[in-house]
This record gives sequence, structure tokens and C-alpha cells, in this order.
Amino acid sequence: MKKSYWIWNSPERYAQHEIVWFKKNFDTNTPNAQLKISADTDFIAFVNGIEAGRNQFNTYPEKRVYQLFDISNLLVNGENEIKVQVYHTGENFFGHCKGPAGLWAEIVNGDEIIECTDASWQSAVDPFHIIGTPKRMTPQLGFIFETDLSRPDVMDFKNAVVFDEPAPANLRPTRTLVRKGLADTFILAQGEIFRKENAVDIYDDFLHHVRACDFYKNVTSEYPENFNFPQSFTVKDGAYILIDLKRESTGLLSFKITTSETIRMDAAHGEHLIDGKVRAKVGPRYFVDKFTLKKGENIFELPFRIIGGRYLELHFYGNAEISIDYATLNIVEYPLPEPANFKCNDSWLNKMDEVCIRTLHLCMHNHYEDCPWREQGLYGYDSRNQALYGYEVWGNYDYVRANFNLLSDRKAETGWLELCAPSEIPLTIPVFTFAWLGAVADYTLFSGKTDLLDENRENIDKMFNVYMKLYNAASGIFTLPQDSHLWHFYEWLPGLSGADGSNPILGAPAEVHALFNLYLLEVMRFYADWKNDAAIAQKADALAQAIHKNFYDEKAGYYKTSDKGGKHFHVQILAIYCKIVPEDKLNALIEKITSGEFGEITFEPMPFMLKALMPYSAQTRKYFDSFLKNIYLPMIGSGATSVWEVPMEPGHCKGGWSLCHGWASLPSFYFRSYVLGIRPLAPGFKKFSVNPYLEGITECRGEIVTPAGKIYAEWEKKDGALYGTIKHPSALEPEIISHPEMPVADVKFEKY
Repeated sequence: MKKSYWIWNSPERYAQHEIVWFKKNFDTNTPNAQLKISADTDFIAFVNGIEAGRNQFNTYPEKRVYQLFDISNLLVNGENEIKVQVYHTGENFFGHCKGPAGLWAEIVNGDEIIECTDASWQSAVDPFHIIGTPKRMTPQLGFIFETDLSRPDVMDFKNAVVFDEPAPANLRPTRTLVRKGLADTFILAQGEIFRKENAVDIYDDFLHHVRACDFYKNVTSEYPENFNFPQSFTVKDGAYILIDLKRESTGLLSFKITTSETIRMDAAHGEHLIDGKVRAKVGPRYFVDKFTLKKGENIFELPFRIIGGRYLELHFYGNAEISIDYATLNIVEYPLPEPANFKCNDSWLNKMDEVCIRTLHLCMHNHYEDCPWREQGLYGYDSRNQALYGYEVWGNYDYVRANFNLLSDRKAETGWLELCAPSEIPLTIPVFTFAWLGAVADYTLFSGKTDLLDENRENIDKMFNVYMKLYNAASGIFTLPQDSHLWHFYEWLPGLSGADGSNPILGAPAEVHALFNLYLLEVMRFYADWKNDAAIAQKADALAQAIHKNFYDEKAGYYKTSDKGGKHFHVQILAIYCKIVPEDKLNALIEKITSGEFGEITFEPMPFMLKALMPYSAQTRKYFDSFLKNIYLPMIGSGATSVWEVPMEPGHCKGGWSLCHGWASLPSFYFRSYVLGIRPLAPGFKKFSVNPYLEGITECRGEIVTPAGKIYAEWEKKDGALYGTIKHPSALEPEIISHPEMPVADVKFEKY
């Protein structure tokens, strides 16, 4: 019987930034076959010269998974060939945990192994990929790629080296990414390059704009409309082209360029043009890939890193006649059903919803990503928001479960999960672990499933064992853990970011912190309910009282951030959400919030703001609706095609903020859960609210995805009252909840 092995091209399996090809000829007359395959770090497989599958799901090395592809239509009776191109990064990044390089594959027909990786396979180093000393793009993303297409297309194949290690046991838990085709482009600018004295890279180039009619052959207009490729031009020493993808996009850098001579090309990508060019360098971040183009036709797609951004900037160095058929991204997306729709009589709100949903999708690939441009990291807090905002849009519970299981694969016994997964990062954020626990609670409510809880029962118990040791009996408060690897970050604002001395790495932290305790209180209540543990529930109630006692400033009428003081919007919102504010204090605190006393709040904690303020009063509902529109409408009105990381202008922080950040897509959740008013009141929507709120609009309609099927809602406002129709699965039970200022006068229910 055939036995499959992990294979590589040499005994050395930890070299950095390698691309290796493998191949094998085999005979078969089997009409039905599947390819089982796994690689570190990524792969593209070809059967008889046709692509059979790609895209490794990244996990920890000890938990590798395989992909499964149907290759029946690619096989012929008799001799066949399989070739696999494998990329190995060989380093730790925020989305990759370093492991040994390798390829494992089986071609199977049921239980029969037709072919598998062993010592008979041949391997060779990719001829075009430059290894050298790899340069990091960012600490999170990995290495830049340098490719020399002028090299001979010749590979020196030799026998692969085998390693007798366990085969990957589990199938990939999510769908494989799909390429959707080339993004449409628009040529924004072009011109000459002048290198500054002592210049070292693309970001040092001085760009001299040249009119289109003076730069391109066969172009007569200075500023052509809908200006796109193909175009031809002459490079004398140096030239550049600036390309607009028309909207924020994610994909593989692809081009077809013909040149009369061998010439060098650098390709930068980015999200904005605040200073008239793509920012190739932002602090330590470097967004450039490098190519040597051969004389003649160069058709190439950079296969092993998804790029996020809106703009490309190509720099050509040398002298040549250039013809570009296309230079763009081949769009890569996670396959999802059409999003549940929402429409109202305000076209700006409809656009806001569309942009938020697109942002969520752009930040989903093999796992949730905070942003596709700068990091592509799976963070506990970001992903909690992203999952919450997507439940009613897609109901993608399997994807969510895979993400949160990936986050909990390591370090639960310490109490604090890795900052990102899969990775090994020397720093983590405690509140992001609390966010993960909150995400498990959200998943249980929206999906109606307990599988994520059941799979993490032991991990969650370990975490709470750690947290309980932080309890201070004298104050009733949980003290901040003092481990040097913990970053006490809460929000990107002064006093909450950990960059002001409240981070143990940067200085002595406050001993007690309101937000640490408030976030712990939220998940402690969930834990007590799940375990049906009266003692934990009692401790949570005591903690709620202790938070009020320790942090409420009677004279000021608000909650201090820590024992060192501080006044933050975030803290007040969590206090209301966690229901620790006594009734006789609540109205005064609400007045301070709505009067703007507490300054800024960023997108990160806004779900708590929504959940705290919308149930309270007509005043807070109107305030929140206005607050949301005042932040998002200027962004949408500015032409944003995705929502930003922080509610600030794109040029803030020297361009370091992302302009595509999933945790900011709150409106998609607000419109379905609070405007249409459909929210789960029991796990899996077994009981759901009918609680519409139409502020500033007179009609709306939409869909909400549930595990039992879609709920359809339609509302019209007349004389301050609401009239509607709800169509829902028969297994689900609606409950009408009216706002006093906007009562539900009549609603027709239709079951299906």
C-alpha cells in the first residue's frame, strides 16, 4: 500500500522565503479522483498543466489541515502529471507561525491512494524568484517579493527529500478563496522619474508629471476620459504610472507588459494619495514588490500574497519601449452568498450599508483580517465586531467558528490568547482575550449552536482560573496582571492606548482599571450562565457593585478610568451596557454623554455604545442615530469605498491608519438589528424582536439571515407610528417591542 510523506527539496526546512516546484508522473484509468493536499506555507497545484487548486488554510504547524479538490475532469486515461508550486515563508508573522517547509499530497479515489508524495517525486527551486536576504513588507504581512523574469525558464529537478511525519488529520474548516478576475483600472498620472542624490529606493524618487498626450503613443488628449490600458510609451532613464483600481480592492498583483529591453520595475500599492503618490513607505512598513522584466512579453501574477489597496504605482528604471496591456489586481475573495439586503428611502444610508458590507467582505480571506492593506491579522476584538456585523448579513457560522477556534489554539492556560493567530507574538492584549470570550457568547446567541463552547470548554475554564487569581478581596476589584508581555490597550485614544505609560512595557501601569473590570464582568456573567454556577453569578454581581464603588466619582458624576483618574467615553458606555449604574445616577450620566462631555470614541467599542443607548430612551436613540450618521456620512460623501480604521481624515498619523477596517462596519448591524428591529432574543432567533426604529426615514425593507432561514421585514412610518410586514420561518417566534416615541401600530406576520 502506498504511503504518503511530507517532502521538500532539501533536508533544510527552515530557510526563509523559498519557492519550490514539485512534480510526478503517474498512471491511472480512474474516472473519479480527488486531490488531498497541504503545504507550508502556500501552494498552487496543476494537473496536466491545468490549475487544480490553490490557497493553504494557515494553522499552527502541529495542526496542519488539508484541502480537497475534485480533479476528475483534469485526468486522462494513462499517464498524467501533477506539478505543485510551494511557497515557504520560514518566519513568524502576525498571520503565520513558523514551521518546517513541506508538501504533502495524495490523489485518491475513495479509500484508494492512486498517487502520493514520496521519494519518487522531483523538486526544483523556482527559477524566477529571488531569495537573497528577504525584506519585510511589514512586521505583520511577511516578505516582499523580488522576481527576475529575464532568467532562463529552466529548473534543475532532483529527487525530493522525505520526512516521516503525521499526515494532516483534518479538512480545511472554511471554503477556499476564489479569484474573480482583473479589477478595472483608471490611469491617474504618468511622467518621468528623477532620482534624488543618495536615494535608496522608490520612495526617494521625484515624480515629474507629464501630460498624457506627451507621454503615451497614440494619445492626443491632455486628460483623457475613462483613461485605461492598453498603452505604449518610451522610458528614458526612468518613468512612472499611477493607477487607480477605482475602489478599495484585494487581490493578486497581475500584469502583461511587453518591453523592448530588459528593464527593472518596482510596484508599490497603497490606499490613498494624500501627497500625490502612493506611500511606498510608512514608518517601518514597505509596500513595494520588485521585478526585472525580460525583453519581450511578460505575463505574470504574484501568486502568494494578497494585496490590499486602491492604487498601484509602477516605476520603470532604464531605457526601453514599453507596452502595457494591463497592470492591476486579480480580485481574490472569500466565497459568500449574496448579502441580505437593506433599502430605505435615504440613498445615502443605502450607500453606507453597501460600503460597510463591502468592507466586511474585503476583510475576510482565510480568516478575518483587521485590514487587508497593512496587517491582515486575526485579532480577538476586531473579529468579534466583524462576526457580529456579519451574522444577519450572511449567517456564516462555520467561518466564524473556524476563526475563533484558530484564536484559541494556543496559550489558554496562561489566561491570555495570542494577539493574532496563527502566530507567535511576544505581546498580547488582555482585553482582546475578553473580546474572544464575548465573541463566543455572540456566536452562541446568533447561531443557536453550542459547538464553539463545547470545543473550548477546557480552554475557557483555564482562562477563568487565571482571572480569579487577580481578585482583590479588600476592594472587590480584579487587579491588572503585571506580566511584561501584556499590553493594556483599550482604544486608540490618549490614556487608553497603552502608549502613555499605562503599558507595562512602557511604564508602571495603573493597579486597577475600570475597563479591565467591565470587560471581565461582561464575560463573567456569560460564564456563570453557561456553567449554571450560582457562585460565579454572585461574584459577578459583587464585581458590578465594586466597580461602581471604586470608580464612580460622586462629585464629577461619571466613572474614572483607573485609580489614577481619567475621563473616557468608552468607560461610561461600558458602565451603562454592563448595568452597573444606579437608577438615581443614570439620567445625569446620560446627559453628560449626549452633551459631548466625554470627547471621542472610536469604532472599536461602538457596538457597546449602540447596545447601551438604543434601549434607554427616545433621547439616547436619537442621539445615537445622529452620532452614527455624523461620523459615517462625511466618510461616504468623501468617496470612501470602504470604511476607515478610525473616524479621522486619511492623512492622520502620516498615513498609518487603514482606510479599510472591518471593525468599523457598524451600520450594517445597526440597520438590520435596530432600524428593521430584528434581533435574537433567544439562541438561533428561536425568539426574535420586532423593534423597528425609523429616525429620519419614512420607509425601509430588508432581510435578516437566521439559522432557520431569512426573516423579511418591511416598515412604513405614518404620523409617527409604524406599519409593517414580517415574513419569518415558522419555527421562529416574534415579539413586538415598541419604542414609545415610534410605536408599532400594525404589523402583519406571515410564516413560511
